Amino acid sequence: MSRLPISRIVIVSPTLADANTGNWQTARRWARFLRTRYRVRIARDWAGEADDAMIALHARRSAAAIAAFAASGRSVALVLTGTDLYRDIRHDRDAQRSLALARRLVVLQPQGLEELPPALRGEDLPLGGGAAAGEELSWEESEKRLIVKALEQTSGNRAEAARRMGMSRRTLHRKLNQYGLAQAGRRRRGEGRS
Repeated sequence: MSRLPISRIVIVSPTLADANTGNWQTARRWARFLRTRYRVRIARDWAGEADDAMIALHARRSAAAIAAFAASGRSVALVLTGTDLYRDIRHDRDAQRSLALARRLVVLQPQGLEELPPALRGEDLPLGGGAAAGEELSWEESEKRLIVKALEQTSGNRAEAARRMGMSRRTLHRKLNQYGLAQAGRRRRGEGRS
């Protein structure tokens, strides 16, 4: 199955030009360089318009738009911009659900990676599809699903799965035991090797 080309992008920002905040400035800057190749609009919410992809700024304040867009089966990139990264993703269920629904995460500050749980730090790990529309996921369930996905994508290679998630093999082993996944991804001797 081939993917359809992306031609229309919506950038969802919790604030627009009238507020002139950092989120608005980020949305405006991204729209400016994306407009050289795509039709781009900036909106506060998403109401079913014919957009092909979404870039959402702020995990908590854009949560409704992220959930609706993800439920339509289209890709969401979530840009963690400030208070969502340093406060909301730890405690707010909407922000945590946005992390689970996003296909890609973008962190604007290098130290922001340290705020993400280890399972979400992997550079090579495609995210998203973890939560079904309307499904509430705890932080632990989101991490558990990401670990399972990483093991599936690496054919059970725990060392590679740990590397992709930005954690040590020891940490992955501890989390597998914690989540009752100790047998997940385990290969029998000689299996999967040539």
